[in-house]
Amino acid sequence: MTPTPPPDLFTLACDVAVGRAPAAEAAALPGEVVALARKVVALGRLVASTPRCPPAVLARAEALFRAPRATGPAVLWRLLFDSWGGLAPALRGAGRPRFLRWSGENGSLDVEVAPVEGGALHLRGTLDGPRADTSIAIEGEHGKPRHVELSPGGAFEATVPAATGAFSLAVRVGRRTVARTERIPRSAE
Repeated sequence: MTPTPPPDLFTLACDVAVGRAPAAEAAALPGEVVALARKVVALGRLVASTPRCPPAVLARAEALFRAPRATGPAVLWRLLFDSWGGLAPALRGAGRPRFLRWSGENGSLDVEVAPVEGGALHLRGTLDGPRADTSIAIEGEHGKPRHVELSPGGAFEATVPAATGAFSLAVRVGRRTVARTERIPRSAE
């Protein structure tokens, strides 16, 4: 028969703070441990007494962390990091490079967006798993889409002129668009 391990001091202090153990046992415990247990129990009771989070707010919070679902062959990639509440904050801070990532069932696209002279943006990035006939198209608010060829490893570089305005990146296999990013706004100066 194995001996029962001695009870944890903090567990005993919590039992005293909750009222499951007689207050006389608190004298045998270190004062700091009992004080901490009483604070933890008081905070727990405060949390338990607060009203429940409204279901709509909870659903919105859960949606932030839910993996996007893709339907059909075309996957709309979503921004995964470097933003909070939308795309505009992802490009905040004029004059500094920003790193953006989109991901979907068919791979991921990583892009560094850096401002250059004259208001243009320099893009440098990689696309995971490109095939031989894959390219990136820069689709701006103004002008025709510009096609950028990928290196055999999936790397690419391009400059987006200032006149292009907000733009999106489209992943094309041959003539077919298989994925498109959301609009990427230009950073505010």
